[in-house]
Amino acid sequence: MTYGVVATVKSVLQDSTVTYEAEIAICITSSDAYVDSLLLQKGLTVPSPTPQNIVDASNYFAAWIFRKKRDPQSSWIFFTDAERFLNAYVDGVLAKHKHYGKVVVSTHDDEE
Repeated sequence: MTYGVVATVKSVLQDSTVTYEAEIAICITSSDAYVDSLLLQKGLTVPSPTPQNIVDASNYFAAWIFRKKRDPQSSWIFFTDAERFLNAYVDGVLAKHKHYGKVVVSTHDDEE
């Protein structure tokens, strides 16, 4: 499943050219996999429809991956923002499930 969107990553990067669209798409593939892996470490999966915080995290991780090839020092702001989006999602899900006294294995609402 794809979370990131090329046009959104370009907007995050403030780049309106079409020059790097293929490269950004590759970065999105990596950022989506990274998001999935980080969630898996917490025992979480991504529900459908995809929550906005997950989409934002993927877009910002993709921007980080893209930018660090060109300017590693300035790329970290994208990583930090992506991490904030992802942490907000994870914290919310874990708090919700903790409230119900369940071990989180998925974020699908129908499993409560």
